[in-house]
Amino acid sequence: MKTLFLFCLLFITTITSFAQDEILRGKLSNGLSYYIMKNSKPEKRASLNLAIKSGSLNETEDQRGLAHFLEHMAFNGTARYPKNDLVKYLQSLGLSFGGDLNAHTGYDETVYKLQIPTDSEKSLTEGFQVLRQWATDITLDSHDIEEEKNIIMEEWRTAQGLTERLGKIRREYLFGNSRFFQRSPIGVPETIQGANQKLLKDYYENWYHPELMAVIAVGDFDPEKVKAIIEREFSYSPKRPLPCQKEYSLPENIGGINVFSDPEITASTLDIFSKGEYTPGNSEKTHLENLKYLIFSNILNSRLSILEKRKDTPFSKAFHYWYPLGKNTSVQGLRVTAKENEIPATLKEIMENLQSLALYPVSQDELLRETEELSAYLKNRETNRASVENEHFIEEIRDEFTLGESFLSPQDSYLLFQKLKDRVTPQEIQKMAHNFYEENFSILVSLPQKEGISPVKEKELEKVLQEVKSSPGKNLFSENMGKFQAAKLKPGKILHEKNLGEYTFFQLSNGIDVFYKETDFDRDRINMLLFREEGSSVLDHKGYLNSLFLGELLQKSGTGGLNKEEYELFLKGKNYSISSHVSDYDQGFNLYSDRENLPLALENFTTLLTERKLDSDILENRLALSREKWNNLKNSPRMVFSEKMKASLSGDNPRRRTPNLEDLSLVTMERIEEVNQKLFSDFSGYKLILTGSLDSQGMRDILINYISALPGSLEKREDFSPGNLEIKQPMTSQRETVSQGEDAKAIVSINYPYQDVYTNKNRILLSAYSKILDIVLIEKIREEMAGVYSIRSSDSLRYENHGENSLGVSYTSSPDSALKISQAVQGIIRESLGGKYLQENLEKIYENYRLTYQDEIKRNRFWFYYLKNRALKNRDYSVLTPEEYRNLVTYQNLLEFLPRALSPDIFVEGVLLPEKRETP
Repeated sequence: MKTLFLFCLLFITTITSFAQDEILRGKLSNGLSYYIMKNSKPEKRASLNLAIKSGSLNETEDQRGLAHFLEHMAFNGTARYPKNDLVKYLQSLGLSFGGDLNAHTGYDETVYKLQIPTDSEKSLTEGFQVLRQWATDITLDSHDIEEEKNIIMEEWRTAQGLTERLGKIRREYLFGNSRFFQRSPIGVPETIQGANQKLLKDYYENWYHPELMAVIAVGDFDPEKVKAIIEREFSYSPKRPLPCQKEYSLPENIGGINVFSDPEITASTLDIFSKGEYTPGNSEKTHLENLKYLIFSNILNSRLSILEKRKDTPFSKAFHYWYPLGKNTSVQGLRVTAKENEIPATLKEIMENLQSLALYPVSQDELLRETEELSAYLKNRETNRASVENEHFIEEIRDEFTLGESFLSPQDSYLLFQKLKDRVTPQEIQKMAHNFYEENFSILVSLPQKEGISPVKEKELEKVLQEVKSSPGKNLFSENMGKFQAAKLKPGKILHEKNLGEYTFFQLSNGIDVFYKETDFDRDRINMLLFREEGSSVLDHKGYLNSLFLGELLQKSGTGGLNKEEYELFLKGKNYSISSHVSDYDQGFNLYSDRENLPLALENFTTLLTERKLDSDILENRLALSREKWNNLKNSPRMVFSEKMKASLSGDNPRRRTPNLEDLSLVTMERIEEVNQKLFSDFSGYKLILTGSLDSQGMRDILINYISALPGSLEKREDFSPGNLEIKQPMTSQRETVSQGEDAKAIVSINYPYQDVYTNKNRILLSAYSKILDIVLIEKIREEMAGVYSIRSSDSLRYENHGENSLGVSYTSSPDSALKISQAVQGIIRESLGGKYLQENLEKIYENYRLTYQDEIKRNRFWFYYLKNRALKNRDYSVLTPEEYRNLVTYQNLLEFLPRALSPDIFVEGVLLPEKRETP
């Protein structure tokens, strides 16, 4: 689904022949472009971007990393907002650093992002004034530059690790010795540490030129007023003439095979990739080519997904991807996770299936399924246009400015798709597959370093490629689609109905309680959750272990007379989804659908619940992967660290560890069937949450004909409660240290066990404290100490309160600074638990809550989770209005609550350090 979404985003921004009147475009006399679009989701909000067509590719040799450094300095002092006043000012508006206020630097773009309230003309105007400050008035104070170096070095340090080592090898294959390889956006340590005012100022004044800039605004405002503000704020003369901007490209595909092993790798992977041309979608012709490619990729991914579920398949996960890299180049490939010691067999399987798609045209039925899948996505987006949020649109508009794409509205993208879809033929898909199959692609193999892993030689893999290429090939995909057969159930009754203001409550004859709210936030979307407050907490250890596999088996094994492969194909083009879960404290099924597909979705839903099929191949695959995960767990420093922390925080509770080989030997199909029968055979006492665009009559039809028809009865209904997992957090301070790995960084986690009881009031106060703590940690640890790039707190307070509620702080730093920063964090927490920092930050979190509340109450997901919490035994659960929040979250209430909730002397500090200390 992720791949489909990525391609759809490309699809909907690739044509100019349709109407584009949703956007007000223009260019000022100094060359600065602007794009303005009215959008009312969320209400009284706007997303603003300042986009610059310049990134790391434009850096000189002594500026490597300074485009990104400059991005940091924009938040560190401007003419109007010296030092950190800009962040403090935006926090006073209720905005959060890193969420509402952010930026990124790439190879050929730098983008500043701001989300602001528009309920006053003053805040709207000031938002654009902030963009103007970034465009022309970053102060670049020498002292601030020196302080920021440490923060950027910590960002560089955070990115180091196995992922970066693999990424570097991959970039060497892709980029060769091109400008892309020489100009990584993060830069290099020596240049970052050698940065000075002159170097930064030269880049800033040279490349932040109005002709290379665009102001993009999407939100709930009057476009003409916004245009007037932009014209007033951005009509300035540039300090320097427009620089000559070179176009950089990648070298031709060099091909070849590289086998890479690393002591921290936990799974064998195969990456097959190549470079190609990228043509921005701005004509019907280029759009059609993109559509062909999209459908080819989806067909290939569907075939790979089916193969993954077979017991004899040598790989566990595979997907095809494609993305643009700058204006002229694209990258496509296959990323595959192989089963242990199965790399040669995996390469053979992947290439044979790609060869099959290249040699044999797909059937009309297969092509139609993928076309309908895409059509359903685009139609849903068009139908729910009013609920598409600002951030989705602003990214697409930005692609028009930076990549040359053309923005297309949801309605026009759907209409264009309908016009072009029949021009995509099986032969065109075959041609796409053939082109990829014949590419001179590169292959990167990554292997764990441990006993039992057979070495893989490049020549061995070359031989596999030659054998496949020289073989005649055969059609490996066959379709034997059965017909879905819905379960025949007897309708029940609605016994009781009560309007409770915010929602309506129903009791059904089979013992299911229903919590229903009709909403119009999405024009055509219905959300359902059928669950019981119970979960694996009521199972013994064997039952718990087997429950870990039940949800996936129920979801993927097939139903209604269809096996696992037929069921996956059957779901194509149906705009609904069904999932299942068994967690610690509840179990159930989710259904998401539009109105058109709802009858079939409900037939599928009730059939799945009453004819629960479990496929042994899926179980065997999952068990094999779980065994491999355990065997390789010790390779990963982070996983070892995680296991150590989970053991310390839970009193070494077996339910909080990764299942070991002994645990996995207790998992059998017979035992999973027993858990299945215990949890899902009788729906007495279950609760149904139902929200969305479904009127009262439609809802009643669902309750009578489908939900009340599930097995269960009012007489058999019990007052189910989750069990106590007997989690025992420590009651004294502990320090856990893991020394493993080679990366010159420390990962630190500090967890304070929650000491008080659960109440809704306490939940809100702990959350408010966490928000205040985040503000203080950014100011004191990131900005003043310059010891971290990112630091955050997290609060957990659930009404079960079985010993796992806590407040935690996590960060990455240099190994030498880890202890000093930890002591500073502990000091801040000790002081704040005594009242320091609370009063001065209350107004910031009040305003943040007001903005969040206004947004959330107009989203389906808010009411969905609100009703679930109301359905739990958590009877005092409520969501406060901003006024109620202000009255509850007071300095006095926090001062009384915090000493009961947390002790500054009881915490678990975990530190992951490298085995060898090296300075970057």
